[in-house]
Amino acid sequence: LRDPGRAALPIAAAIGGMVVPALIFVAFTAGATEGATRGWAIPTATDIAFAVAVLAVISTHLPSALRTFLLTLAVVDDLLAITVIAVFYTAKINLTALLLALIPLGLFAVLVQRRVRSAWLLIPLALATWALVHESGIHATVAGVLLGFTVPVLRSQRNGGPEAGIGLAEHFEHVMRPISAGFAIPVFAFFAAGVTIGGYDGLVTALTDPIALGVVGGLVVGKAVGVFGTTRL
Repeated sequence: LRDPGRAALPIAAAIGGMVVPALIFVAFTAGATEGATRGWAIPTATDIAFAVAVLAVISTHLPSALRTFLLTLAVVDDLLAITVIAVFYTAKINLTALLLALIPLGLFAVLVQRRVRSAWLLIPLALATWALVHESGIHATVAGVLLGFTVPVLRSQRNGGPEAGIGLAEHFEHVMRPISAGFAIPVFAFFAAGVTIGGYDGLVTALTDPIALGVVGGLVVGKAVGVFGTTRL
């Protein structure tokens, strides 16, 4: 990770893994229906929750360098996807709400930097940040990313240094894992899947729909070609 070239590799791979799927989607949907190409961002993102879950299952069979590469790739891919949503899919920004969001975000950052773990203090501030970012017109996922960035990963020397036990980020991960893995991800998967049972006719229709083909082609082919091709290059 100290090598700038190696550190930049998963970032470049993530960019390639977003550009190629977008191009494939546009190729399938160009001239199909009005506004269809506007969905170019759909196949660009790899769902980090499921990607990390799969990586956790098979990681013991992979070299540490490859595990680091894949995890970094998944995280960078997700952050870039959030940036795409914020930049290209935000119609209007409410600057007042966005500036107000900095207040609870700043208070949250001060508390976690001081190793405060009280849910009664942190959760209301997190919810206020989420609500204000949502009201600003920017996708509220950005609020979660900003809140996550404020949490210290390592213990400071003032708190005993690395030998003093787990950091605050790992503590929060342990606390929230049952809610995240046991409730949030299954509910998200259920509502986000959007699966419609249409029988044989529905399957034929989906296989001939340019948008469906663009999404499938972008995710299945575009991701593999984009990530591997950029890495190889």
